[in-house]
Amino acid sequence: MAGDAHAIPSSSAPSARRRPGAGVPARPPEIAGRSPGTSARAKAANTADPTDRLRLRIDMLEAENRVLRLKSEQDKAHLAASQMLARDLTGANGPMSPQVRGGAEAASRPTLRNMATASTTQAPAIQTDGSTVSAIEQQLVEVQGQLESERIESQAKITELQSQVGRLLESVPQDNGEQSKDHSDVISSQEDKSRIVDLEAQLVQCAREHEHELTRLKSEQSEISRALEKRTTETDALRSDITAKDGELASLGTRLDKANNDIAWMTKRYDDSVAEQEQKQIDSASEESELVASLRKQIDKLRRDHAEAMEQHRDLSESLSAAQTAHSDAESKLQHAQHDLERLRENADDYEEQRSRASQYRDSLCEFVLHTQQWVSDDTSDAASAESLRSLDAAGLTSLASDVAQRLSSWADRLSDDISAKTRQVSELEKELDEAKQAQSQIPDGERRVLENGDIPEDTQARIEELEVLNDQLIQERNRYIEEQVIVNDYLEKLESESNRLVDDIEQLTTENQRLTEELRVASLHNSTVSLDFAAIDSKLASEIARSENGDTGDSTAKQTATAGADIEALQQKHQREILTLQTRLADLEQRKSSEIKRLQDELGNLEEIVEDSVFRDSEHSSKIASLTDEVDRLQREIRHLRSSGSSKETDMAAATVSANPLSADLNKPYASRDSANDDDEDSDAMYCGVCDSRTHNLTDCPEMVTSSALFKQDTVIDSTRPYCDNCELFNDHWTEHCPHGDEMF
Repeated sequence: MAGDAHAIPSSSAPSARRRPGAGVPARPPEIAGRSPGTSARAKAANTADPTDRLRLRIDMLEAENRVLRLKSEQDKAHLAASQMLARDLTGANGPMSPQVRGGAEAASRPTLRNMATASTTQAPAIQTDGSTVSAIEQQLVEVQGQLESERIESQAKITELQSQVGRLLESVPQDNGEQSKDHSDVISSQEDKSRIVDLEAQLVQCAREHEHELTRLKSEQSEISRALEKRTTETDALRSDITAKDGELASLGTRLDKANNDIAWMTKRYDDSVAEQEQKQIDSASEESELVASLRKQIDKLRRDHAEAMEQHRDLSESLSAAQTAHSDAESKLQHAQHDLERLRENADDYEEQRSRASQYRDSLCEFVLHTQQWVSDDTSDAASAESLRSLDAAGLTSLASDVAQRLSSWADRLSDDISAKTRQVSELEKELDEAKQAQSQIPDGERRVLENGDIPEDTQARIEELEVLNDQLIQERNRYIEEQVIVNDYLEKLESESNRLVDDIEQLTTENQRLTEELRVASLHNSTVSLDFAAIDSKLASEIARSENGDTGDSTAKQTATAGADIEALQQKHQREILTLQTRLADLEQRKSSEIKRLQDELGNLEEIVEDSVFRDSEHSSKIASLTDEVDRLQREIRHLRSSGSSKETDMAAATVSANPLSADLNKPYASRDSANDDDEDSDAMYCGVCDSRTHNLTDCPEMVTSSALFKQDTVIDSTRPYCDNCELFNDHWTEHCPHGDEMF
């Protein structure tokens, strides 16, 4: 069987089923072109040519040869179908192969990784095995029926061909003398004889091969029957294994419940850790608010320093400009004073010269007057003409002297006025000069050098440059502080929600405080009311005592006194009880307050311990989660492997059935549709998350399995080709660095 299998191609069976005459070689051209005419002539007339009779004989032999070849091809097709069925049953992917049975036995030993999906995949797998066995048995029955029907059809075709050959032989007429002669002439040709001999030998050989193929097919059919019996026994063993799997499935259910409880406990611990992290975030938010307040104070201080520096720079610039203006004014005044001093000196020189001239003229005039007086007194005895002349001369001289004296006196007065005016002007100029010198002495050394040299000194220039650099730095710092202020404002806006929540908590505490204050006020009012009652009772008692002292004594007074004493005693007891009640309530409030504070402190200590414990156990949790994720991945791979193996077995069986019978292709359509449905289910299960109940991602990429807290970050492997956002927790949308809500996350 194995030795003949390689001689029969697998494609021969389908071709034989589709075209029964495909294996028969084509007829020779000369025979194919003349056989219809020959048949027509044989049927139309009994006058047959010997050549035509010979050709008719050749056609009959070829027809018998085609019949034998057709039988051989059919037997080969049946053999190929049987071999394919045997390979499907016992092959590497067959349901009775050792690999599949070993995989089934391995799948029957569940571990922790397949506990999550055992309950949902075990029952369909059992049903699949049972349906596969029944389908194989049904297909074997169908194959046997199809083989019988094809054998009957081929036998009918062979019988029909034999009847056609008999009719052809009957249509050949009897030989006469001329026909026998022609026939002997035709037979005498060696070519036709050799051809006939070859055809007869081929016919015998084909008959022998056909008998050999029939014998081999019978042996292979017996082997297939034995394989089918073996398959039945193995199916029974598989069913017993399935029964054992049911027990293991129950144990797996208990283990799954235990694992679910562990997961619930871990989830609770995770929620506690998240709450603790939120508390830490609140604390960090308060610290950040304090930091923001300190930064605001620093910014305000820097702004004030900057304003003071700008004010000092402005004052220094104004003082420098004022000094420069005073310097220019002092220089102009000094120039005017020098010019006036020069004019004054020139006037003084003129005055000295005029005074010397006036003194000389006065001396000469005095001498002239003296001489004139002497001449008048000495020459009195002259003649009249001489005397008149001399008198005229004397009068003229006297008038002249008087005129000269008057002019000299007026000129002297004018000169004295000019001298006094010039003296006053000189004194004023000297005073202005002293003031200018004093103002110049009051100017700083640096500015004096500026006034003397006419340029700005290097230290002043350096100071100015330093102030300009400082101003630029202050401007840059101001811009930077403005930018930081913008950032801080944005951050403050983000912290506004947290502040609102804290304000709500404060309002609740304030309401509680107000309620306690109101209760205390009511207690105080009650105490004051009790005090007023005591005062009224005391006054009433005093009045009763006064009336009793005034003589109003008797039984009524004693009764009233006893009644008043009883009332006082009752009120005192009531007051004592109320005081005790208030003290008890106050002590209760104090105790509640202290217990609440202690409880909060204990919770804070517990939270700190939980934080430390969670930090130290973070690696353990990560390893557990990673192991659970690996278990889930392995379960998914095993599920896909089982489904793919089941679908491949059904596909191979369907292909074998189609190869055996083309009419059974319609019967295999439900299996093909079921395979496609299984493939679709496999794809959908590959993109299904049992945690989120979503088909947008699988369990390994579930964002719920990965915490966003900094203390509980895991090293999970996420497909780098798929965009994922940590803020939005979405796949296939955008990356975290391109998140449009990144500014809102903190």
